[in-house]
Amino acid sequence: MRRFIKVLSRWHLLAGLLAVGLVVSACSATDTGSPDGTFTIVVTTSVLGDLVQRVTSNVADVEVEVLMAPGQDPHSFALSAAQASRIQSADLIVINGLGLEEGLLDVIDAAQGEGVPVLEVATAVEPLRLTAPHDQNNTNAGSDTESLDPHVWLDPLRMREAVSALGGLLETIDPDRAGIWADRANTVGVELLALHEQILGIVAELPPEKRVLISNHEALGAFADRYGFEIVATVIPSASTTADPSARDLEFLVAQIEEHNVSAVFAETTARSDVLESVVADLGRPVEIVELYTGALGPEGSAAQTYASMMLSNARLIVDGLNQ
Repeated sequence: MRRFIKVLSRWHLLAGLLAVGLVVSACSATDTGSPDGTFTIVVTTSVLGDLVQRVTSNVADVEVEVLMAPGQDPHSFALSAAQASRIQSADLIVINGLGLEEGLLDVIDAAQGEGVPVLEVATAVEPLRLTAPHDQNNTNAGSDTESLDPHVWLDPLRMREAVSALGGLLETIDPDRAGIWADRANTVGVELLALHEQILGIVAELPPEKRVLISNHEALGAFADRYGFEIVATVIPSASTTADPSARDLEFLVAQIEEHNVSAVFAETTARSDVLESVVADLGRPVEIVELYTGALGPEGSAAQTYASMMLSNARLIVDGLNQ
């Protein structure tokens, strides 16, 4: 069994905002890095980009640049030289953090060292402690190995906290429009609460005994924690898609599929699923591989072109897949 343990208390968020406030207290909307006075926010992932764009919607002289296009895996994304330059000249950088953006860390650290404020969403919203049982992690058979799960965006209520943190930070950086930022953050927060309620309604269609998840990698912890699912195995027992499973991992995976008699397992649009396909092909009974949008939004016109539609699509796919 995989356990997810909540860590970090609310004071971490307050302390983080105060710390950033010390860096940016001298800044305002008229003191930006852009020659034309535009306030530029650079966001790493497409998921966070959608939420930041919702908060900044219809606010004048604000530009949001999202580095990763829909469908790009944040674990393996590599910056272009032009994107690195945009990070350095940004007025605010919004990242997921906890190592998700593996190829961007040096550039982001350099920008932060030059005084560019950085909001790290994952550490502002009480991430989960990811615990792999010794059955699926042969490095330490007598104890659990733990790390923080970066995939916090798969819980709308955690994203509501992230939006609140963003609004508070923008009020600090841009005090002349503090009321606007507070109102925008509150509006988007209400939308995220409504999204959570919609997902609860979808999940209610699935009996509790069927709420068992087997996935491609350690991505669904925040969703499982919020909506009462148990993650019993993953192909890659890691929060990164760049890791590789061992033979023991695959043996454990097959055993869990059979023990729980699941009708579906879950792959991701941003990660390879060949190992999962091979495992399912050898089972001797039909098990559906359902592809979810987890690491990135889908392209325009897809069922996951916004954060809200992505979350609703994933919830529906999970429930329908397991309810067979």
